[in-house]
Formats: sequence, C-alpha cells, structure tokens
Amino acid sequence: MYINNNIWVAGNGNNISLQLNMANRHGLIAGASGTGKTVTLKVLAEGFSDAGVPVFMADVKGDLSGVSMQGADSENMKKRVSAFGINDWQYKYFPTVFWDIFGEKGHPLRTTISEMGPMLLARLLGLTDVQEGVLNIVFRIAQDKEMPLIDIKDLRAMLSYVGDSKDDIITTYGNVAPQSVGAILRGLIELENQGGERFFGEPAFDINDWINLDKEGRGYINILESVKLIQSPTLYAFFMLWMLTELYEKMPEVGDCSKPKLVFFFDEAHLLFAEMPRVLLQKVIQVVKLIRSKAIGVYFISQSPSDIPDEVLAQLSNRIQHALRAYTPKEQKAVRTAAETFRPNPDIDTLQAISELSTGEALISLLQPDGSPAMVQRAYILPPQSYMGAIADDVRQSIINEGAMEKKYGKTVDNESAYEMLTDKSDSNDNENNQQATAVIDEDAFKIDAGTGNQQTVEQLQYYSQQSQVNNIGNVDNNQYQQMSIQQNPISQYPQTNGAGGMGNNQYQQPNIQQNPIPQYQQPNGAGGMGNNQYQQPNIQQNPIPQYQQPNGAGGMGNNQYQQPSIQQNPIPQYQQPNGAGGMGNNQYQQPSIQQNPIPQYQQPNGAGGMGNNQYQQPSIQQNPIPQYQQPNGAGGMGNNQYQQPNIQQNPIPQYQQPSGAGGMGNTKKTPEKKMNTTERWLAEHKKNK
Repeated sequence: MYINNNIWVAGNGNNISLQLNMANRHGLIAGASGTGKTVTLKVLAEGFSDAGVPVFMADVKGDLSGVSMQGADSENMKKRVSAFGINDWQYKYFPTVFWDIFGEKGHPLRTTISEMGPMLLARLLGLTDVQEGVLNIVFRIAQDKEMPLIDIKDLRAMLSYVGDSKDDIITTYGNVAPQSVGAILRGLIELENQGGERFFGEPAFDINDWINLDKEGRGYINILESVKLIQSPTLYAFFMLWMLTELYEKMPEVGDCSKPKLVFFFDEAHLLFAEMPRVLLQKVIQVVKLIRSKAIGVYFISQSPSDIPDEVLAQLSNRIQHALRAYTPKEQKAVRTAAETFRPNPDIDTLQAISELSTGEALISLLQPDGSPAMVQRAYILPPQSYMGAIADDVRQSIINEGAMEKKYGKTVDNESAYEMLTDKSDSNDNENNQQATAVIDEDAFKIDAGTGNQQTVEQLQYYSQQSQVNNIGNVDNNQYQQMSIQQNPISQYPQTNGAGGMGNNQYQQPNIQQNPIPQYQQPNGAGGMGNNQYQQPNIQQNPIPQYQQPNGAGGMGNNQYQQPSIQQNPIPQYQQPNGAGGMGNNQYQQPSIQQNPIPQYQQPNGAGGMGNNQYQQPSIQQNPIPQYQQPNGAGGMGNNQYQQPNIQQNPIPQYQQPSGAGGMGNTKKTPEKKMNTTERWLAEHKKNK
C-alpha cells in the first residue's frame, strides 16, 4: 500500500515500509509453500504501481491475474484491515498487461535468434563447448553474409548451409563437424517440442514497452502467464535470464533515483539457478550488481535463501522471510542459514521464530533511509487491495483485446531473413539449370501430317505454345508431344482423341502383339485371336494334327511336341498315353535315367530293370559270379566278400574262412613279405643253390 512516498508492507503495531529510493537494492521473498509469499508479492506490486513504478512478474500458479480487478469485501478481509487500524481502506484494480510466450493468454512475447545470441542459445539447447563453437561460427557467417536469424527455421537453414559448405569455410571460420551440426539440430527439435519456436519471431519485444504508466500515473503491472511455461523449466529459466540481460544492456545509466524505473519479480527463482553453468552465473551476478545503477530493482521469490547462490544472495538487501519447516537435517541447516542472513534483533530469537511463523506472518528486514539494514522484525503482511485469486478467461481476453499492445504484437510478421534468402538462392540455381536444359521448340515441330486427321493451324499451335507449361508439352489432340512412345493410328476410323492407336490395328496400341491376319480370328482390339496362336502365344505352336488342335491354337492330344516338348511321344502304340507322353513298355520316354532290363522275366511293368540283373537297378553293387551266393535281387551274396564288403579280403586259409566270406581267425590279413637287401638276397640264393 503506497503511503507517504513509501510502500507500507506489514505491521506489528508499527508500520514497516519499503523506502522507494532503496527499492533498487533488490530483495528476497522466501518461505515454504502456503505461508503467504504470493500475497506479499501482490502487496509490493500494488504499492509500486501506485507509486508510478512499472512492474513485471511471472504468474506460475495462475493466481496473480486478480490484480487487474477490484478486490471483494468479506468478513475475513474486514478483520485483517481493522487489525492494521486502517480507516480509509479502498478496494481497487491496477493497470495490467498480460503476456504469454505461447500467445494463448496474453500478448505474444517474442525475441529473435540473433538477439538471444549464441551463448544463451547454446545453454538453452544444452550444447557442449565444441558444439557451442560451431554455433558461434553459424552466427558469424550469418552476420558476414547479412542474413538475419529471426526464428528457428532461419537457424536450421543456416545450419544446413554451413554443413553443406564446410569444405569452403574451413580456412576462414574453422572446422565444422557434421556431428556438431546434428547435435544442434536435435536440440532445436527438443526446443520446438517444448513450444520454444513461438518465442522466436517478429515483431520482437521492445523492453521499453514494459515501462509505461496509465492516465492516472500508475505503473502498469506486466504479468507473464507461466502456468504452461513452468512445465518447461529450462525454457522458463532462460527466458528470465534473457530478460534480465536485455534490461542490463538496453536501459541507460541513471544512478540513484527517488524511485525505480522498473521492478522485476522472479518467482520460482531456484529454477533460474539450477545447474546453471559458471559462465552464466557470473553474468547474472554482474547484472544484479550493476543493474541497480539503471534504476531497476530485482526481487527473487523462492522457498529458501539457500536456493540462491551466495554471490547473488549478498546483493539482496530487502528481505521478507515467511515460515520454514525443518523436519530433516538439511531443512534445519536451511533454517539456520536463513536466520543468519538477518540483522539480529535482541528481542527476537530469529532461528526459533522462523519455524513458529503463521500464515501471513514474516520476519522482515528492509533498508533504512540511510541504506543500512533494519533489525529483523516479526510482523503481519497487509492484505492486497485487488481481487484475491484468478479472473475469468473472458475478462482476461477483454483486457487483452482492449490493450494498446495488441495492435503492435498481436500478429506475427515473417520478414525476409536467412531462410528466405537461402531458399531463393537455391530456387534461383534450380531455375538456371532448368532454363539451360529446356529445348527451344520450333513452330514447325507442332505441325501434324494431314493423314492423321489431327492437323492444326499455325494459329492454334501458337496458342497452345503460349498456354503450355515450361516443359512445352503438346496439347491432348496430338499425342506425339504427350506420349512419344505411342504413335497415332493411321486408320481414320480408329484414331483416339489423345493420339494413341485405336482398335483394328494393334501395332499402335500394343506393339508386342501383331494383328492376326486371319479375319475370323481378329480381335476387336487388334490382338491375335483363335486359330493361329502365333499372334497370341508365340512360344506354343499350333498342332498340325487337326483332331488335336485346341480352340485357342495350342497343341492338343496326340502330339506332345506342341504341348510338352521335354517328353517325347512313345513310338510303341500300346504304351502311348492319351496326352502324348511316353507310356509303359519303353522307359526311354518316361524315366530316361533307368534303362529297361533286357531279361524278360525281370522286366517291370513300368519298364524299369527288375531282379536278376542289378545293372538296371543298383549299378553300384555287381552280381556275385558264384551261383550259390547270388542273391535274388542280383546283389553279391556270401562266399566272396568282394561283392559285399570290398574293404575286407577273403582269408586264403580254408579253415579260417568265414561263411560270410570275410577273413576268419588266425589271419585276418595277409602278412606282407619282408623285403631283403642285396646281401640277404645273395645269401638266400646261395643257400638255395647249395
């Protein structure tokens, strides 16, 4: 509540106020869920607005939109107001502008790829140092070639261009690995899946549009719809970081002022610093330290002071601490840390008080007019003057439509950028190639022979030439220019409208099938009909025997030459089959691989060799010449193993011969004669002669 050039924040019998000239020293609002941080945020935002200070805050829970509507009286509110001794309490609304990256519940809030820059974009995409280096090369090439990078499609087109031209740019810009280009493209896909493509585009947001006052001199409260955005924590964090960087780079230096020009509230601040690379953290620390001189105040809202890096926490001078619950050693440590950040008050046990605070109650230490922090005090936060809760969607939409920012940011603009430039360049190259490949068509080439019945005048041909496509295809009346593979039928009664051969002469329709010269078998479409298969199935001849001719001209029964050329007709009449195949009695025409047994009694009915002569049945085993051992099937029997087991010889000693002809006991194999040398042979011969 704005009173006497200060913002009345809380009371405990005394008014605890935030000095406007100290508001740009930044601040912290901390506390567990449900302890009153949102109400504290609204009270501060309302006070800044009444003081003529524009405000920006992210609505991550969807309950801040109520500042745009007048508050409602209730018994509970009356009790809270009376507890502070306020007699002239007023419910009122505050000028509000709704923003939304996705453009659903607020004016679209966009920036360009170029304004985001390679460093922030690399962290947003989660790139490695090598991949970030490639991204820097892409940005540099786009700058040198004056190709603006507006949205994601521009960056994707530029990445493709750099990847294709890596051999040409290596000596100027350095090596570009295809793997790095692929990693960046994958990161862009993930960003698009989170809806990040809507954040990049035009018209790009102008940070000065947040620094506006209404007709009554009150600062606008800019609310970023973040219920959906917070579901993509990385995108939310880097958006906030981008805004902070934009403010630092574009706002002028003004030094100390009587009040800030703009105040930022970063809700769920722990998302901003979670897993933040050191290089970005250093940038945030630098911005927080130096942005004060640009008359901008930054306030972080989180559950615990430990969520904020120490270097940043040291810059937050105005502190409001709601209750913290300590059930675990880690939580107890966080409570001790929070208690130690306040200037001690001998009347308050800060460590104990943090755990005892009720909803709406807080420990507060704000800067005094001389810039020193006040001793910590325990007090209750004032109620807000605006509506508690969220407004209806139709009310929100009405505020959006009537706002001045709708005309500026309501419609997306797609100006010429890198994508269009690279696409136009590619199309230009394609057109040049097409023009070089396009043949010049002479006027006489369109003239048709009068015999075709499709002759056209020169005037008609000129008209068709003008109306034709770039490839100069002829019109439908003359298929010579449409289907060059099919000629116009010269027979007048059969021409087709498209120039293809008609009925009566298949030469112009199906060139691979000739017209049957026999009139009665001519088909309407010109194909060979019945009676002469030469024009229908050239691979099967007509059977010359009349009674076996088939209606379709194929060879019939009685002469298999025209039906199954691989099997000849059996010359023996009684074995001829009705279909012309070789029958019984002569296997030459049925099973050429087995000859007929010349021994009559062993001839089989089917012509195969029977018993008695194994030559025609089992050529691999010969007939035993010894009669008593001959088997009925012609195989070698017992007594001579040569015909049964060739690998074992018959024992020449009779008493050891086995009935089966195998070598018996005592000598299963002949003992080989011992070879003698010359001396031994001479002694043997000498002994024999003596």
